[in-house]
Amino acid sequence: MSYFRIYIYIILLNWIAVFADSQIDSTKLIRYNSNFEFNEGLYIHFDQFRLNNPIQKSRIISSIDFNSIDFMDDIVASSKISYFDDLGVKHEVETRKIWGYSKNNLVYINIGENFNPISIVGNICHFVATIKNSDPHYSDPFVNPGFGFGMSTMTPSTYETTGMQQLLMDMNTGKLYEYTVVSMEILLMKDPQLYDEYMALSNRKKKQFKFLYLRKFNENNPLYFQNINP
Repeated sequence: MSYFRIYIYIILLNWIAVFADSQIDSTKLIRYNSNFEFNEGLYIHFDQFRLNNPIQKSRIISSIDFNSIDFMDDIVASSKISYFDDLGVKHEVETRKIWGYSKNNLVYINIGENFNPISIVGNICHFVATIKNSDPHYSDPFVNPGFGFGMSTMTPSTYETTGMQQLLMDMNTGKLYEYTVVSMEILLMKDPQLYDEYMALSNRKKKQFKFLYLRKFNENNPLYFQNINP
């Protein structure tokens, strides 16, 4: 390789390094801890939560006083929400399609049209969700009083049940997982040392120590948010 080509190659590498550094402003990163404050507002999608940059309450169109302590709860109780974006353009979105919201430094995620608080925030989040299930089946036989022995008919109907489920969320992707051993194995792969420790456990201990290793992962792999002021 000629000296000229080597020179061009070095310049190119330096330019790439400078460009990459310009995309990451470490001065605007804040490590998450118990004192971290989430900006209050509405998350239309996961990225707004990840950036701590929700739709501010003052940009949500409503007759409700946005200083009310129940403002966010009342907003998501409606079927649709209207708001202005950063350019002043008005938008309307169905509430069931939004990702969640933040209130009193708690983040609520929308699962099955129920908003559930995220109890453990980290690179692996943990929370309990209220999930509704609709199961079509048949009602009890109806006895027609117009006949001596009655006439049974089976009428199709849908019954709704509500249950609680523990879930995990990967903060790199926003992907949700059931709180199972298999899910923990997948998520721990990003920390080879912890993954090897966990995989060396018996199946019984894997179940027993799921939460311990979730905590260990978050301690070893701290979560950072962008410092975006509303």
